[in-house]
Amino acid sequence: MAGLSHRRHRTRSLSLIIRQRIEVLRQQEREQMIRQRGVHSGGKTNASRDLVIHAKDRRIKELKVENCQLKKELQIALGKVYDQL
Repeated sequence: MAGLSHRRHRTRSLSLIIRQRIEVLRQQEREQMIRQRGVHSGGKTNASRDLVIHAKDRRIKELKVENCQLKKELQIALGKVYDQL
């Protein structure tokens, strides 16, 4: 019986080692696929990134102008409220 118990323990340990190795290999495969996607679409990715950055910069500029306008309107509205007091 002692030999059977020892053999089961070794089998479980080996199974655990194999499962862990499979998981490591799967993770490496996922990482490799991600890296390959970046390599194949390098030109398109850079152009898309530049376009997104340009759109973001334009939107920031628009929001700054709008923010400035709203601040002026707020000052005018606060002045009117203050005059009514």
